[in-house]
Amino acid sequence: MTVYRSRHALAGPLTPNRIAALRIPIARKGYRPEDVDALLHRLAFELQRRQLLSAVLMWGYGPIGYGPWRAARSLEGDPDGKRLAHALEGLRAPAPDEDALPTAYQRLRDPEEARLPRLGPAFFTKLLYFAGYRRGAPGRQPLILDSVVRRRLPVDAGVRRESGWVSEEWLAYLRWAADQAHRRGIEPDEVEMALFHDRWA
Repeated sequence: MTVYRSRHALAGPLTPNRIAALRIPIARKGYRPEDVDALLHRLAFELQRRQLLSAVLMWGYGPIGYGPWRAARSLEGDPDGKRLAHALEGLRAPAPDEDALPTAYQRLRDPEEARLPRLGPAFFTKLLYFAGYRRGAPGRQPLILDSVVRRRLPVDAGVRRESGWVSEEWLAYLRWAADQAHRRGIEPDEVEMALFHDRWA
């Protein structure tokens, strides 16, 4: 699990020249090497929302053929970044706010609030994770919930649907993951990644 403990590993300012010089390895499927994870967490606080969404979508889709098309549709749905700013405002505060989690999730599901084309829960929870995860903070943390993680969750995690999860299901999963992490002395995102890689026991 050492890969995932180092998501905040990059240090120093991320200038445009430094970002342009970075070589980001993209795997076909699943999570990326530690430098990509660390970079995305840094980008969450140093880049604008649309740039963060672009990076998260590249990270999530990898090189699959429809990824760029879907990413473009999502970005076209928010040309000035105001919908993303509205969705993420509570998550980007200096101190973690657990009440911001359901608000951000609901806003990204609601077309009247901040929903974007081709951006369902499996991908917007990736955005919420990179925008709001606070390593070492107590309580619930935003985690990724996609079909792979969902298939491997136990019944007591509280996620009933196969997809299209409502905020109550996501929050139940976050509570379950926080509890499991506390019991084992690990980070909540290590629980999620163990599920993704089918290493949860």
